[in-house]
Amino acid sequence: MLEYALANYATSILTDPKIIQQIVQDNNLEVSTKPFMPVIPPNFINPEVFLKMARLEPKEDRYYIESEDLYLIGSGEHTL
Repeated sequence: MLEYALANYATSILTDPKIIQQIVQDNNLEVSTKPFMPVIPPNFINPEVFLKMARLEPKEDRYYIESEDLYLIGSGEHTL
């Protein structure tokens, strides 16, 4: 719980433009005051893994990137 609390605290500071501006001013820094924007990238999976898990079908319900031979997945447990 402490780890999540620290991550939450850091995120709350880094995403608040007023706090960032104050830190920059107080320390005479010459850095951007643009706030941090957290991003959760999409998860992709190899079709072979989907087949072994018996979750590939129906293929038409899956977003497939042919040039990379990857399927978009909604969560990360497939790749664990």
